[in-house]
Amino acid sequence: MKNGVGFGSTEFNVIRVWDSRFLPEFVFCYLNRESIRQVAKDNMVGTSGRQRVPAVFYEKIKIPLLPLDFQEHIAQLVKTAHAFLEQSKALYKEAQGLLEQELGTPPKAPPKEHQIKSLKESFLSTGRLDAEFYQSKYAQIEDLLKNYKGGVCTLEDFEICDAPFEPQPNTTYRYVELAHIGNYGNILTPTEALGAHLPTRARRLAQSGDVLLSSVAGSLSRCALVPASLSPCVVSTGFFVLRSKRFNPETLLTLLKSPLFQTYLTKFPNGAILSAISKSALKSVLLHKIPAPIQEQIATFLQESLAHRQEAKSLLVQARAEVEGALSRERERERDH
Repeated sequence: MKNGVGFGSTEFNVIRVWDSRFLPEFVFCYLNRESIRQVAKDNMVGTSGRQRVPAVFYEKIKIPLLPLDFQEHIAQLVKTAHAFLEQSKALYKEAQGLLEQELGTPPKAPPKEHQIKSLKESFLSTGRLDAEFYQSKYAQIEDLLKNYKGGVCTLEDFEICDAPFEPQPNTTYRYVELAHIGNYGNILTPTEALGAHLPTRARRLAQSGDVLLSSVAGSLSRCALVPASLSPCVVSTGFFVLRSKRFNPETLLTLLKSPLFQTYLTKFPNGAILSAISKSALKSVLLHKIPAPIQEQIATFLQESLAHRQEAKSLLVQARAEVEGALSRERERERDH
């Protein structure tokens, strides 16, 4: 945070460590343990959908006083993890910047205006009667796409992998749903469960290098790249699983998550109860034919970004594990005495 000052939602409990016997990074790891999270969950208050952990819960937690040199070791792990995260964000921005430089400046939002289209120009041509579909901003975006120096293309049927998958009841799977997608094309910790316990929407199989694109309106930014460490995995039918021969996965992911395409994609969801993009609508989305050298540069930036994010995650897991181990040894010593 700039100048050490930041703003956060009132849904956060802010803990500020004043006691010099404790380092903030150690307190962070102590409170971020699974056992503490479970107890916190059991102490939530409020109505369904608006539950929270009250501040008094944290006020009553007793934190063990472990040696300062151990706390400094944990602090170094946490600080290194934070540095990796910052490097990851910077590399992600480099990939986005390179793409935006290649594609040109997105059009400015046009003033609000109304249009009149005949039945032939609207429903008989597109199958859509909703006014949002015909907003002029989408026409401007498509004009920009069509003027791209390299030309445009659309996804082929074989590039959208939607073959149904039936999990085996007694086999353990890693399951990825919308809530597991991070903000930088990464997948957070997925669910592991027997096929018999997976939800009915867990019916698509993804592998290393596949791009996951949410089809659900309001969650279109939920795009991610499936890493080798999670391959294969079962994903929700709320995703499209994309496997293209014309785009490397990093470029396709960066393209779909770009501000231009996040605006463009909002044109395509349809449906009254659950608005979503259909497969046929996705096949009509125009995509830039990005040259191979640019794609290779984007891939390098994004691969390094995701690698740094994984390193940060591993360091935080290590820090929590070492805190847990130190607490276990303390408990053993207390029992021996």
